[in-house]
Amino acid sequence: MRPSPLRHTVAILRTMIGLTQKELAVLVGRATRTIQAIELEQLPLSEELALRIAEEAPARRMELISLRNERGPYTKEDFEWARAYRETPAATEKQLAATIKRGPKKGEGFTLPEMKAAIKAAQPIMMEAMDRKLLRAMVHLLRETTTEPTALLMRWKLRRLMEELAKERDVEFPWPGPGEGDRPAKPPKTKGIKRSQLAL
Repeated sequence: MRPSPLRHTVAILRTMIGLTQKELAVLVGRATRTIQAIELEQLPLSEELALRIAEEAPARRMELISLRNERGPYTKEDFEWARAYRETPAATEKQLAATIKRGPKKGEGFTLPEMKAAIKAAQPIMMEAMDRKLLRAMVHLLRETTTEPTALLMRWKLRRLMEELAKERDVEFPWPGPGEGDRPAKPPKTKGIKRSQLAL
């Protein structure tokens, strides 16, 4: 396979943080040929792999596209810091509480273990906020597509996706049966017709 022309986002990010294709492949658990094919644009970059790369390199998905972080272009130092963060054990809740109580030393912030513990403690709150946005978006999508010809197919696909995600994580995902969690649909507003007549 010919060398990458370094035009693809993955190729640019990889060279910026000083990794070979083989090293990046090992880091994200893929074959070297997969990374080569993506960089040569012979294989699309999947959402799953983009997220995996974003986890290993100091990048969110949108940053992965722009190749910049809040301070500017990515560097190898950014990558090494992110790697150190992942490999550093988090402080205990007791240690974090003691640091918060006394306050950080003058001119110093949290240590890396304390920072990791603080982020871990805040994760449920962040996930709840993200879940609320996701649920609002899903409800909006369902409402906007109720009359489309493919409405049932789309809902079937959504249900299958949720079932597959639950199965991958060994999460019990029972669907409510008749009368469980389903509100009866409100009858349409009509003029001059009684509700009893609608039931005929």
